Amino acid sequence: MNDYIKKYFLFPFLLLLMMAGCGGTSGKNGTNGTNGTNGLAGASIPVLSSVAMSSENVLLTWSQPYGATGYKIYSSTTSGGPYSAIGTTTTTRYLVKNLPLGTTYYFVVTALLSGGQSSYSNTVSFRPYAVYTYMVGNSPYGIAIDAAGNVWVANNNDNTVSEITSTTSTPQTTTITVGSGPFGIAIDHSGNVWVTNERGGTVSEISGQVATTTTTGFSSPVAIAIDQAGNMWVSNYGSSLLTELDPSGAVQRAFPVCSSPQPVAIDASGNVWIGSWGGAEISEVTAQFTGYTYTLGNESMGLAIDQSGNIWASDYGTDFVYEITSTTGTPVTSTVITSMSSPAGIAIDASGNVWIVDYSNNNVTEFSPAGTQLAVYAVGSSPVGLAIDASGNVWVTNNGDGTVSELAGAANGPQYFPCQYSTAAGNTCPQFQGGGNWSWP
Repeated sequence: MNDYIKKYFLFPFLLLLMMAGCGGTSGKNGTNGTNGTNGLAGASIPVLSSVAMSSENVLLTWSQPYGATGYKIYSSTTSGGPYSAIGTTTTTRYLVKNLPLGTTYYFVVTALLSGGQSSYSNTVSFRPYAVYTYMVGNSPYGIAIDAAGNVWVANNNDNTVSEITSTTSTPQTTTITVGSGPFGIAIDHSGNVWVTNERGGTVSEISGQVATTTTTGFSSPVAIAIDQAGNMWVSNYGSSLLTELDPSGAVQRAFPVCSSPQPVAIDASGNVWIGSWGGAEISEVTAQFTGYTYTLGNESMGLAIDQSGNIWASDYGTDFVYEITSTTGTPVTSTVITSMSSPAGIAIDASGNVWIVDYSNNNVTEFSPAGTQLAVYAVGSSPVGLAIDASGNVWVTNNGDGTVSELAGAANGPQYFPCQYSTAAGNTCPQFQGGGNWSWP
């Protein structure tokens, strides 16, 4: 299904508001003339963002308030401070270098003005990380992580699944042959791996390094997620159906859903969410099998659900990321994130931060729960899938170069653990098994 990753429409919108300031003067920046709102009241505070330059270095950049003559940079290892000054500059950028691994750093900036020092800017965070690259198969798409921390990757163009069993710079990789066009992947309660074969119309099960074709008769199956009871939910791209399988892989029922469905996720109440590649909508099939449809953008590529039950949907066709903040028939939907280019895979970390693959820019971007950009991480070519393991390592499949990138230690851990984490200790499942958050789409 190579034609899935195509950019059919690109229409970013740029709205320039030229507003006059007090006393008949314009509100533009006194130095570079680019910020048309800096002359307004309250615009003396910089707006801060960050870009990861390497595993231990982060570049802080910010807007230039009207009348600023310099800036002071602060950091803390505690969210909200207290902050300590780490440097000053007269430019709108500052490179923080050689940060020790394993700690999250929080940064703010103030502007030095003729009337004194501004208040703190917004906060951005950076967690120093190590970068590893793993060769897998041809055109990797879906990714999932098992209870032991092994990473499983569906290689669409060579009909294999790769297992990465070591999370160091010299990994051990095993290749297992499955059906035609493996795409989505998920792990069940027993640690078995389930893979959709979109060109072959089948679902394969991998148990003990052995793959068997368990179920046939699908129409281009792509995404797969597993609920608390161990039932599997598969989106059929070719027939606009959502199929439920029991834990053995036998078909139970099928539901008509949105046009050309792709990503699937399951919330804490057992409701199944499906994104549409062919239409501007997200479908919800409730635990009582009542259907709802939510109008969003176009070409949905990723779904994730946060601890509060909010649904996050990346929309590849419009470059937007949406949040559905109510899971009823009358949802509250907002466009939270727009600073993306062809967003794809999406996951939530233990802090509630949203991690999104930026396909066209070969990046992964981290956002706060409110949608504020926190950091940008460079990965491989044409990234698509995303998962976060129990140690906070962020894993990304790079469709364009047949690799997997590991941002070791970049996150604070996943928001949800697979059910095996608790059942292995004799406990019951946590609030949400999280199959949809551990596989992409």
